[in-house]
Amino acid sequence: MIIVKAPLRISFLGGGTDFEDFYARYGGAVLSTAIDKSVYLIIKERFDDLIYINYSKKEIVERVSDIQHGLVREAMRITGVKSGVEI
Repeated sequence: MIIVKAPLRISFLGGGTDFEDFYARYGGAVLSTAIDKSVYLIIKERFDDLIYINYSKKEIVERVSDIQHGLVREAMRITGVKSGVEI
């Protein structure tokens, strides 16, 4: 099990322009800050081949490509995690 805690970031301006795919093409500027609240991420290994994703929705899928949450899907694709995980 991996537990991650990060400060909550609030974007006042240019929120999505800090993604490399965007700023590499169009440039970008961001005005944001972290506040005294935190975001937690818990990742657990599962002993079946399913992928469980829990956020404001619940997803249970067999393939990374079937994940609806774009950031989770791409993070799993980039890291090579293919199955047997709960996030």
